[in-house]
Amino acid sequence: MNEVQRLAVFCHKMTNALNAGFDIQRALLVTMENETGSLAHAIERTLKRVETGMNLNVAMRTDEAI
Repeated sequence: MNEVQRLAVFCHKMTNALNAGFDIQRALLVTMENETGSLAHAIERTLKRVETGMNLNVAMRTDEAI
């Protein structure tokens, strides 16, 4: 699976988690648990930024891997 496909799957999983009622932090955590490699590390960095109070869009934009 290429990076674009992995990102599409990540977005789909996040959408499903958020639609299921998960908060952003829990959705990121659950999604991260099912990923490997650079995407998993990027999600982890994003989660840490969100936990410090950063908005999700800013936290994701900060990391070029997402």
